[in-house]
Formats: sequence, structure tokens, C-alpha cells
Amino acid sequence: VESLQQGDAEARAQTADALGAIGADANAAKATLVAALAEPDLPVAVRFTLAEALGEIGAYTTEVTRALVDAALRDPSPEVRDNAKESLGEQAAEA
Repeated sequence: VESLQQGDAEARAQTADALGAIGADANAAKATLVAALAEPDLPVAVRFTLAEALGEIGAYTTEVTRALVDAALRDPSPEVRDNAKESLGEQAAEA
């Protein structure tokens, strides 16, 4: 999880991807993923992967939902917005 906070862009994207692949067992990393998704200076590929990982981990909290809604509405990248919307759709499917 430390590489999400301090790694270079590629390491951050790889870490987020790995956490997403773990799924619900990576639940403890959600707060770090949410904080990273809010960083506006991260490259699009990293934000895209962060939004995807949050959807794959599931177990949505208010903070996760807020972060995904914010990304879906405000991220400058259409790819990130679309991925955040997809993750929100997965949340709705789980409810």
C-alpha cells in the first residue's frame, strides 16, 4: 500500500491493479485508494486504475462512494469518469 502513496506513476498503477485483482480481501486498502484517487496531478492511467480497483474491491463505504461520484463528475479525463461510473454501477448491482 505504501507504493500507492510514494511510488512513481507506474508503481502506483500496478499496486492499484494488484489490489483490485485481490478483490474484497484488499478491503483495508480502500482509504489509501480513495486518497490517491483525489490527487489531481496523478496521470490518467493511474486514476483510471484506482477507480477500477475500488470497484473490484467492493464493500462500498460512504467515502468510496463519494470518491467515485466525485471522479465520475469532475475528473478531467473521460476515461476516468467512465471507469468511476462503471465502478458505481457495480456498487448498485451489489446492493
